[in-house]
Amino acid sequence: MKNFIMKNLMKMQLKKLPEDQREKAEKMIDENPELLMKIAQEIQEEVKKGRDQMTVAMEIAKKYESELKGIK
Repeated sequence: MKNFIMKNLMKMQLKKLPEDQREKAEKMIDENPELLMKIAQEIQEEVKKGRDQMTVAMEIAKKYESELKGIK
């Protein structure tokens, strides 16, 4: 239930993206929601410490680059 709610919240955030990018992101969410939840939580923790969200997101995306590339 928690994953379902989080998955839908993440998809709602994607509505601002162009359709092709949104479809890619939604596919990633559907295929590996646990990884994306883990990434989102790490970003949130760093932002709470006062760090810039975009900088943190890029750093953490690099950290999980191989896993993210594995999602097609």
